Amino acid sequence: MLLRNTDKDHLHEIFPLPSQNIPTRGCQDGVIIKFQTFYLKIYDASREDKYIVQGYRYNQQLPVFETEVPSNQMKEFAMRFTQENYLIDFQEPCDDPNCFLFAHNMMTKCE
Repeated sequence: MLLRNTDKDHLHEIFPLPSQNIPTRGCQDGVIIKFQTFYLKIYDASREDKYIVQGYRYNQQLPVFETEVPSNQMKEFAMRFTQENYLIDFQEPCDDPNCFLFAHNMMTKCE
């Protein structure tokens, strides 16, 4: 399936995690792809052959990441999202030994 920037209705189908596709109703034409623990906002970039992708955690106003993805690489980009905790790698590590991110960071360093 060839994905063009003007056709965002089926973008959620290329992600391996179950998701829900919702058109944006704001100033920009785009789509929100909702997963269980995070969501992505996807808009057309100023160049016709790219998307702007923003990753958000629920109940947070600012994106965890923002990137431009060429439309011909969108499927490859989508394949990174294989776990519901995907955005945890963008979290700043905490020093508290009771923090689940501390344990996650320790496991990541030991692998």
